[in-house]
Amino acid sequence: MLPDIVGIKEIVERAGLSWSGDTYPEVIGRGESNLNMRLTADSGEQLNLRIGRRGDASQRSLAHECWAISQLPDAMKVRVHAKDLSGAVLGQPFILLDYVQGEVRERWSAAMLKQQSTCLALLHHRVYTSTDLASYEADGEIGDSSGGACRIDLREKFEQAVTYWQARIQGDGDFALARALLPVIREFVTQRNPLLLSLKHFHLVHGDLHKYNILSDRGRFRFIDWESAHIGDAALDLAKLVWPVATYWQEEISESGLLAYIHCYCEAKEITREGDIAALVERVDAWMVFTMYFDMIYHRTQIPGDASGRQRFTVESIERYLAQRFALSSSIMARNDE
Repeated sequence: MLPDIVGIKEIVERAGLSWSGDTYPEVIGRGESNLNMRLTADSGEQLNLRIGRRGDASQRSLAHECWAISQLPDAMKVRVHAKDLSGAVLGQPFILLDYVQGEVRERWSAAMLKQQSTCLALLHHRVYTSTDLASYEADGEIGDSSGGACRIDLREKFEQAVTYWQARIQGDGDFALARALLPVIREFVTQRNPLLLSLKHFHLVHGDLHKYNILSDRGRFRFIDWESAHIGDAALDLAKLVWPVATYWQEEISESGLLAYIHCYCEAKEITREGDIAALVERVDAWMVFTMYFDMIYHRTQIPGDASGRQRFTVESIERYLAQRFALSSSIMARNDE
């Protein structure tokens, strides 16, 4: 349900601005978690009204998003003009942000990837310690922590995600390939896990940096949608935009192109030791396979309600790649498509 004009006017006034209400705000995004509307204040300022759609869960996610935005480097700052997480004004929690101008790039050249890697390096400029990570894991933000140090355990995250999906997927059917891949992906994650466990420095990670969360604006890239942001491994952000296979959300890239992209990032971050670069490449690969596996499952659950075909295209692309990479038989693929 869209908010009424009276409620929107109250929100804008809370931000110390005015809005005539002559033109109803434009709906610019309607996702699972949030409704986004663009409005222009009487001063000409462009604003994004972001309204939660999941009740109490939206209270937490929007509060977390405000925290993540507060951690951004100055060159990436987005102002939060007003917020009400209680739902008292609209009946739903909201935040009022700067509207981020720009357009989505459907295709990514090597030059664009190089520029985007520089933006990522800026996002990852601040270094957090394992104690910061422990505080974040406990409270959802950085503060005083009595819990000591903390590590990123990819195997633990994997098992948590497996448990989540096993509770929601009934029977075998369409998920035969996911079940067949489970032991080999588990072994892959286990082998890569020491790289994650050994990390001592962490960064603010966007967490969902596919091409539709990156806008191109007058020669620079701007990131949007910070609800998945967290303190973690910077390699995750490098593992989200380009893959060895095309999906609706990811651009296809060759192995040499992916390495070039990572090396551009290392140059911008002034990572020069060969061992550090090699470890980053392996962590990017680990996060990529991890993300692919669970995206494959999630998007398959979305196929019945998707008339566009983008979910099926994404699922089938990931399935082909993972089946080939981990040498699963064609009979399992056929069973999965029955």
